[in-house]
This record gives sequence, structure tokens and C-alpha cells, in this order.
Amino acid sequence: NRIVVNVAAHEQYWKYQYRLKSSIQTHSPSDELLFWKGSYPPGSPHHSEDIDGVTHIPYGFKLYAIQEARRQGYDQILWLDSGVHIIKPLDGVWEKIEKDGHLLVESEQILEQWCKEDVMKAYDATTFERQNLRILACAIIGLDFTNATACKFFDGLWGAMKAGHYTGAVSNHSKLQDHRGDEAVGAILASRLGMRPTKVGDFHMADQMPPTGTAVFRSGY
Repeated sequence: NRIVVNVAAHEQYWKYQYRLKSSIQTHSPSDELLFWKGSYPPGSPHHSEDIDGVTHIPYGFKLYAIQEARRQGYDQILWLDSGVHIIKPLDGVWEKIEKDGHLLVESEQILEQWCKEDVMKAYDATTFERQNLRILACAIIGLDFTNATACKFFDGLWGAMKAGHYTGAVSNHSKLQDHRGDEAVGAILASRLGMRPTKVGDFHMADQMPPTGTAVFRSGY
């Protein structure tokens, strides 16, 4: 009832998807995979191009991949970006997802630097949230859909995507560097739902960082 999902729609990501797949087959060979190579999940818009009259949605394909895994009957679903690979078995990851209902990873970037103003206003983001919440690192999203909070989190992301909060030009906010729709909205939702993202280094770290004893995931292109 557990599955790892990934999308590598464009050729430049295929070698990384291969690395991810190989790492799972090496360290967690019993885990099931639902991967798309050179295509998108059913119904998904493209990441960066308007095709056949369908407006693109940056990173929306992640939600469609997770939704397809749910449709196929899986409850515990782990999304991994193509840039991610594993260095240990996923047993501890699945245990955490089952215990807490989720595995989310906190980045080191502050919300007000990475979320456009109209999305802030749509969620009535407080000054505290703007200045203290760290956006998620959505290269890794683990959810248990038997858990009510995890379902609310996913529904919130889906609603944000459909409302256009994943897309759009950035505002003139003086502190804004860019808009990370899924990671920014995800941070707000997770905080308000009482979900606790893990810190960088606990389960995940970049390839250039020295490994820790607890890290399962590494990432980098």
C-alpha cells in the first residue's frame, strides 16, 4: 500500500530519474514505483508550456502524480523529485509517514522572500508567518491518506493550484526573490494544520553537504 512517485517529463531529467530509480532498487528493492518518463500524469497540465489550450502550472504535475497513485489505491505516497536519490532503505521514512501522517522537509528560505503578495493576502498571512515561516522543500512530499490532516494538506495544495496560486508574476515586494507557489503555500498550510516539517539534515541533505547519520535522501542536479 506504499508507493514512490516521480515525473521526468523532459529529457534533461531522465538521467536523474534513472539515478533515483537505481538508488531505490539498490536500497529499497521491495518498494513500488509509479514513474513517468517523457510524459505527464493523466490530466496534468505541462510544467512550463501552454499546450492544446491548457494553461501550464509550474509543479502542478506533482499533485497529479500523487492523485493518480491514490486513484490506483495507494494510501502512503512518497513524491520524490528527479534530483533526489536515496542512500539508505526507506523503512524509517515509511515509519515516520505512518506515525505522523506526513514527511515534509523545511528549507532554509523565509516565506516573505519567496511568496508573492497576492498569495500572502489570499491566505491572510500574518507578520509572524511572513517573517518566520520557512518554505518547504517540495522535492520530497510524503503523505498518508488514511490521515485526516494529510488529506487536508493535500486538498489545500490542490485548491491553491486550481486558484492560480502556483503561477503568476512576482510582485514588487522589496524583499521578494521569487515565487515558489507549492513550497510557499505548503508552508502556510502545514503550519496552520500543526504539521511539523523535518529540518535539513534530518532526512534530507544536498549532495555537496557532508552526510549525517540520519539522512536518507540526497539531492542535486
